[in-house]
Amino acid sequence: MKKTDMKPTANFAFTPDDLSEEQAALFDYWNKIKDGRRMPARADFNPIDLPKIIPFLSLEDVSYDPVRFQIRLVGGETLSARNSKGKFLDEIPGTEYIVNMLKEMVERKEPYYYISNINWDERSYKTYSSLVVPFSDDGERVTLAMGCHHTLSINKHD
Repeated sequence: MKKTDMKPTANFAFTPDDLSEEQAALFDYWNKIKDGRRMPARADFNPIDLPKIIPFLSLEDVSYDPVRFQIRLVGGETLSARNSKGKFLDEIPGTEYIVNMLKEMVERKEPYYYISNINWDERSYKTYSSLVVPFSDDGERVTLAMGCHHTLSINKHD
């Protein structure tokens, strides 16, 4: 299987050793601000607390009936689809696996980690990892997915 054929799967049993420095910082902070709840609220997240990871973040608002994910923020250091702010992920070709993992997170209400290749634009030679954590404004339903992305390799000749 070529690297560009890698299909990501959500790993809900990841360990902190799997994470990049930025992902580990977000995961530690997410656990701190959830303060005994299943998920923190978006209002609990203060970007001033983690200024170094902001460029690596993406945020997707979650809507229901049907479940969809609308891109709110794409940090400058992420590998997220270019010019995608405001779009729904399911409108971007090649993001089907991303959407499926997010839907699983919405059901489980738990963070997950995955490794993948970009397959939605001309940058398919980049391998990256992502940590995705859920937020809930009502304590029950996931209302925001926050991803922290890390480039693992660039292979232009595969």
